[in-house]
Amino acid sequence: AIHPPPLFPRRGLGSGLKAPPKTPSLKNSSCTPLWFTVYKLRPTTKCVIHTHSMYAQLASMIGGEAATEFRITHFEMMKGVGGHAYDDELVVPIIDNRPSEDQLEEQMEAAVKAYPKCNGLLVRRHGLYVWGDSWQQAKTQTECFDYLFETAVRLRTLGIDASQRPVADGASKKRRIDTSQTASTGFNGVTAADGDGCFAHVTLDPLGQPRPRFPQLPADSQVVVLDIEGATTLISFVHDELFPFARRHCRNYL
Repeated sequence: AIHPPPLFPRRGLGSGLKAPPKTPSLKNSSCTPLWFTVYKLRPTTKCVIHTHSMYAQLASMIGGEAATEFRITHFEMMKGVGGHAYDDELVVPIIDNRPSEDQLEEQMEAAVKAYPKCNGLLVRRHGLYVWGDSWQQAKTQTECFDYLFETAVRLRTLGIDASQRPVADGASKKRRIDTSQTASTGFNGVTAADGDGCFAHVTLDPLGQPRPRFPQLPADSQVVVLDIEGATTLISFVHDELFPFARRHCRNYL
């Protein structure tokens, strides 16, 4: 836990300390001007996190020394870095390292301006900066970025480029949902649009005979537990807000 002695209250961006630190040996981090750069350019930011993650460093080297971007697409964890869906392309800017963090200020300002959709930045051979509208959001995004970096690095060893969109084995087929009471094909009435029976393994037994159709919910069900996307929803919010809300109002919807 962080307690008052190692904290540095400030009057505002770029201004001095409100009071000298209680521990004389403490001093401002050399990252301070970089944090202020983010706060200035992203006014809603409340927290900036800097890590020396190994996978962030490795990801910054995937494209070599001249690379200015890290790219990845079609991964579920992209939903956790803000403003991205599974099938979007996440582009993270990469800047070159310097002997001291305060020498990165100019590069960082240019990168934050050039990539308004990204809430993070890689420093080659160094680490990662991530920011959010709360410390919880910044922490969640940091974990998701690191997960994606590790994914890309590990895929590289398999000869797979995480920046390339996946190629389907065949033409994608739209699904339709039969909401009638007689729907008997597929999971909860989902069928292939062209009737190819792609869910036949659900409705037929090993001998090819129709299985009894399972109800969507058992008749004696009293509680329904729904999965919540952990990459985009803080578990504290789920525990403190969503579950109590569901308990209070669930009966109104049944």
